[in-house]
Amino acid sequence: MDHYPTPPELSDFLAMSGIVAPPTSEIQVAIEAGIEQIENRLGRHFLAGRATDNTEIGATTRYFNPPLAYDPVLLFGPFGELASLTSVIYQPASSNPTTYTLDTHFWLLPEGAPGWGRPYYGLRFKQRWWDPAPYSMTKALQITGLWGYGTSIPVDVWNAMRAAAALQLPILQRVSGSSVIPFGVKKWVGAGGVSTEFETGWLPTLRSVWQNAVDTAIVGKQRWEI
Repeated sequence: MDHYPTPPELSDFLAMSGIVAPPTSEIQVAIEAGIEQIENRLGRHFLAGRATDNTEIGATTRYFNPPLAYDPVLLFGPFGELASLTSVIYQPASSNPTTYTLDTHFWLLPEGAPGWGRPYYGLRFKQRWWDPAPYSMTKALQITGLWGYGTSIPVDVWNAMRAAAALQLPILQRVSGSSVIPFGVKKWVGAGGVSTEFETGWLPTLRSVWQNAVDTAIVGKQRWEI
């Protein structure tokens, strides 16, 4: 999917189950909470180059300390994945910038990421930096690119975001004939004492289906590093 779920799409999702969409303000909050829940649980921002409200961001620069190790590997950490790389620049304080070249000064990790449909999660450098590092090396690496899992959201994750949003709504109503009945209401008594019995198992069943969609996506999209 080339965008994050939107309020109208959540309303349509609820309508497919015969649910009356809550007010727009509640739908908006639920969408934001559902997306945030999925991304926070996985430590991933899924749509590179866009905010969760679908605002275009484009390529951005993040700053890192050089890795101080015999094997100079820099891992980007939670929410630190690259869908595509623009440039890597090394510039200690009060020094001129040096633009590093892919496959000469550094290598992207994992090397087979594009073929696996996965993002890059780090870099391995040819140069080594040793501890203790001078203060001038703080945030000396400037990495620019599209930060995020990919340029599209996997369908299972997109569906999970929408399901997680639906689970955020505390009060739901469904259509029954010409009436709008709150979920959980078993018996409706009208004028003259006329009553109607309603089936009450819909909501638990729906919530179970939605939660399963969330849990399945969480398990399937756990972060891994080699």
